[in-house]
Amino acid sequence: MAYAVVIYFDKISEQPILDVWKELEKKNLSREINNPGIRPHITLAIYDSFNCIACEKEIRQFADNSR
Repeated sequence: MAYAVVIYFDKISEQPILDVWKELEKKNLSREINNPGIRPHITLAIYDSFNCIACEKEIRQFADNSR
């Protein structure tokens, strides 16, 4: 099973992205992206196996360095 570490946008920041997705769908350029189960996000990593403790340390360091 694959695991992903993602960052989601807040509701205000994700709205312009959702608007673009709707426009792309209207123009038949992309139907799959405007899926109700998928929110706009940034994928930081994808793993085949997952170590929660190591991942938490990496995310904490990333967050601390992003301030």
